[in-house]
Amino acid sequence: MVKAIEPIYAVRYWNVLGALPSVPLTGRQFRVLLAILIETLGRGRDEAHLGPKLLERKTGLRSENCYWALRRLKEWDIVSSPAPGVYQLNPPEVWRPPARRRTAVVEARPRHRLSARLILRVFRRDNFKCKLCGSSDDLTVDHIVPLLKGGSNEESNLQTLCRRCNSKKGARE
Repeated sequence: MVKAIEPIYAVRYWNVLGALPSVPLTGRQFRVLLAILIETLGRGRDEAHLGPKLLERKTGLRSENCYWALRRLKEWDIVSSPAPGVYQLNPPEVWRPPARRRTAVVEARPRHRLSARLILRVFRRDNFKCKLCGSSDDLTVDHIVPLLKGGSNEESNLQTLCRRCNSKKGARE
């Protein structure tokens, strides 16, 4: 257990913790970084001597997961390794994390449910049989041209399919 942190390490510790939100870390990378952080700054040291087995024990991760997490942390200059099994935390000023990916905002279209009358008209038109396999069990109404690809809810764009054929078809035309 850490009893006290020397002032010089306390400043580094808080600088590192303050910079963490700007880095898009996965859970594994965070666990490895935290183990190194505790072994170095938390214990008042400049280096953490963590072999693969010790790192595995401290993080609860398998050794190959630790390896890949360390590799990514080294690529971003968050951690350096002067010798095998020896890790140092670099100051946040030299970190080079990747830019956060921007996700495209897709505008949601209002989804209108098909009326019971329309569904019944489509079933009658198709003689209560699947258009692909001819089955009359577990029938559904399917869009010929999917709504996502510009299709509509008009009767001419609807067909009767059994649930099995409909799930095979997916969102293809």
